[in-house]
Amino acid sequence: MNYEFKDRDGDIIANNAAGAKTFRCNKLGKVADILTLHEVLNNALQRPLTREEALFLFKNTETEEDRNSLYAAARAVRKAETGDVFHFTGGIASVLPCRLRPLCSYCPYWRKKDQNPLPLEAIVAGARYFQREGVKEFHLSGGTTLGSEGKEVLEIVRKIHEAGLQDMKIMVNCGAAMSVDSLKQLKAWGVDSIGAVFEITNPEVFRKVKPGDDLDKKLQFAWDIQKAGLALSSGIMAGLGPKETRYEDYVNSLFDIAQFPHLSSVYISKFTPDPVIPMHDWEACSVEEAARLVAIARLVYRSIKITTAAGWTEKERTQGILAGAGNALFSLAVNLKVDYWQGRQQEATFSEENIEYRDTRAAKRAMAEQCGITISEE
Repeated sequence: MNYEFKDRDGDIIANNAAGAKTFRCNKLGKVADILTLHEVLNNALQRPLTREEALFLFKNTETEEDRNSLYAAARAVRKAETGDVFHFTGGIASVLPCRLRPLCSYCPYWRKKDQNPLPLEAIVAGARYFQREGVKEFHLSGGTTLGSEGKEVLEIVRKIHEAGLQDMKIMVNCGAAMSVDSLKQLKAWGVDSIGAVFEITNPEVFRKVKPGDDLDKKLQFAWDIQKAGLALSSGIMAGLGPKETRYEDYVNSLFDIAQFPHLSSVYISKFTPDPVIPMHDWEACSVEEAARLVAIARLVYRSIKITTAAGWTEKERTQGILAGAGNALFSLAVNLKVDYWQGRQQEATFSEENIEYRDTRAAKRAMAEQCGITISEE
């Protein structure tokens, strides 16, 4: 494959055609640094990044000019590896309560004592809504009950299957709480992938921010997903770890997750403080830092699906696409009415009792035009 990436003016700044390396820099005082950065990016056009190269990019793309070079390389790899044809997806949240104790320090979900999950009939109605709108890929997300066999998840997916919604591609993200037998049954009922989301793989930080979770069990669960013949979905949260080791933590998380041969997708969420969480005074992650994580993830993972997730506003998700995210666009959402992250939640398109439906396809189509990508709506 031949690759090239361009700067903001459309000039080619690196390519690998016939083995060529083309570099340009404008600031003589930074010639050595820019050449080194462009050498690393040029290597990334041809093969996955090494750990050392990934760490170098985190440390050397903090300026706007260097970030834009990084984003351009990530877009070039996305286009070459996957094409720039995207598709809409949906998601149903709050399908199960979270029984982790303590709850994760960064998470505002399930902190009200009287909070209940979505009723089964509402979950099935949500899946019907997706099918009616022509969206046949969606995720079910909910809380975790460690040690469970996944019986509650099985009941949800069974109801969807029995409702005749058997042409849907389903991802389940409800924590490391399913047996291998349960996972195999989920596959038989149309589940395509299972989430084992780490957020961060630094063991010390994991214990601090996820005190009710278990890193070793989550790692084993990721391998159990492979035993069941399912694809693995995972995720990393930008801005979660301490600044002193943040770049190292990003690199280790990226490569720890890369060890799984059945990895099919990774989402990048963005830490956002909320008054109800223990980390309410932790600094919000900037969109620039989160976008750099998206871009470097693309240069590491190459062809897998990389998406933005919780903490990104609709406007910020455009930056994720420009940084190399793709090729799914989360556009239809069903959830209980919530009161966290005030001012950052998308307005509901319509509501039924306390259940909100969001349709952001119009905004995504406008974003696609802005970003120069194509959406397949077949």
